[in-house]
Amino acid sequence: MTDPIKRVPFDVESYQRRSRTGPCFICGIVSRDPSQPEEIIYEDDEHIAFLARFAALPPGVPYERQQYHALMAENGVVEHTPEEAAALAAKIRKALPS
Repeated sequence: MTDPIKRVPFDVESYQRRSRTGPCFICGIVSRDPSQPEEIIYEDDEHIAFLARFAALPPGVPYERQQYHALMAENGVVEHTPEEAAALAAKIRKALPS
């Protein structure tokens, strides 16, 4: 059986370099910096929720293993397009109470 979720290797070196030398990624999301293309799900005067760019959890990972699985770089990340992220964000926003 093949996994229908496409995974790509997580580039740990690039992530570390970006984290150590780049601006704060949360600040970039809040200020709508185009180099931070995370989809914003919800925002008010005190909170912001967004989809992580480096999605690590494919469907089916048992709840009790999710935190460990997401932090294991050897599992890779789930590849998705900006359009797929926007569609998922729209579905989540629609499901949130008004």
